[in-house]
Amino acid sequence: MVYKAPEQALFDALFKESMALQYPTYDHLPLGTEQATYPFVNIGEVQFVPMVTVDSIQGSLSLTVHIWGDGKQRKRVSDMMNTLFLYAVNLENVGDYRVQFHYQASTTRLLDDTSVPNSILKHGILELEFRLLGGH
Repeated sequence: MVYKAPEQALFDALFKESMALQYPTYDHLPLGTEQATYPFVNIGEVQFVPMVTVDSIQGSLSLTVHIWGDGKQRKRVSDMMNTLFLYAVNLENVGDYRVQFHYQASTTRLLDDTSVPNSILKHGILELEFRLLGGH
């Protein structure tokens, strides 16, 4: 039997929750042909740093969530960030793995982004850190 990788299990959990909240959610920045509307969520980068144990997989997991809104959607982006943050705080299992949220290593940021010509976007960034306590 092939088990899902820990970082994929975490990615899938956040992606599924974002979709359940009816947030337009992508695993990439939407292309111009995708007709994305603001605000939207991009479940971004993941990282797994394993720790050697005798009988289970342990280590640390990190995941970055990007939330993009137009210049007038600051509160909406902030609310979406907070909702996904609180979901992450309460995660205990992702797939076949037990996890624990690591408060001190997690951050939220809300930035003005001017990378698109003639636009000011709101860019929320969640850096979520977890301890992988065990699993397959």
